[in-house]
Amino acid sequence: LVGGVGVDSGVIGVGGGEVPLLDIPPEGLSQLRVDVWAGAPGPAIGHYTVTVSRQDVFACTEQGILDAIAMGGGPHTFDCAGPTAVVTTAEIVIDNDVILDGEGNLMVDGNDDHAVFVVPSQVTAELHGLVVMNGRAVPSGIPGVHAAGGILNDGVLTVTNTTITGNAMTFTGSNGLDAGGILNNGILTVHDGILSGNLNFAIENMGTMTIARTTLSGNDNSTGNCGAAIHNWDGEATVIDSEVSGNMGPCHAISNGNRSQLFSDLTLIRTTVSGNENGGLHNSYGAMTIEDSTVSGNTGYGGIATLSILVLSNSTVSGNVSTDSNFAGGIHNKFSGTSLDLIASTVAYNVPGN
Repeated sequence: LVGGVGVDSGVIGVGGGEVPLLDIPPEGLSQLRVDVWAGAPGPAIGHYTVTVSRQDVFACTEQGILDAIAMGGGPHTFDCAGPTAVVTTAEIVIDNDVILDGEGNLMVDGNDDHAVFVVPSQVTAELHGLVVMNGRAVPSGIPGVHAAGGILNDGVLTVTNTTITGNAMTFTGSNGLDAGGILNNGILTVHDGILSGNLNFAIENMGTMTIARTTLSGNDNSTGNCGAAIHNWDGEATVIDSEVSGNMGPCHAISNGNRSQLFSDLTLIRTTVSGNENGGLHNSYGAMTIEDSTVSGNTGYGGIATLSILVLSNSTVSGNVSTDSNFAGGIHNKFSGTSLDLIASTVAYNVPGN
């Protein structure tokens, strides 16, 4: 049932009975009372309170997005006449539980000036079918206060069928915990998406993150840190059925852990890490598990470098090349005593050495 403005009452049939609809307010997420009769109208045999959500179509503008957020609920769509770039004047704060669906047409542009979306704590939101583009992270310089160009998430956020592209973080030499694309300090799920062409961490994770059926490609990093595609700083991250390829930067495309020795967990399942310019994966002060995955064709620092816990299961590391004499082409286990478990895996044809 979808409540609507101006609906005062009505009667619908359910299984031979009748359900009069009473007390329907027009809010986006509301409740209605349903009285149920057994047959002909008479004393009600019971009544139920059910939650209904209202779906509306909003203007394909910045104000339309703000209006949809203010209403809450959803999913809310927008009357875009084909792909439409909406250049915003300020970051859009999603301060209400809401589902926004751009249907593949709504392109939200930060004008290379500010973040595109901010999701505060205590908010649960979903973004479907959007392009989040040209956001700019403006670091505060205040310890513990973070910034992101595309999306800053402190709440619970699901991003579906969405492209995050062309976003950047201005690096000042001390803001390694900000991000160009997405910075997650809450609970983040990204699936069936694309993160491409972002500068200085496509995703920085300090919370709980799941990425599925998503491509991370062509992202760059000028911060001096690893992790142009994924920088799992001190969070828990799982990457499933995804592709990480063609990313650039000073070192590996995926980084787990950090120099502050905060412990991080990163799991890759059925994921391909290939063709990245300065290495595939770097694991420091964390646990990295790679299952049913392929690490191949990465150059610079080779396939995988680890100085912590690494488990490789039913996976292949092949055709990687290190041009740095301090790194092996396949798996470089930096310190003696570091835990490295290879289970039913192939490590072959890496240069120099596996």
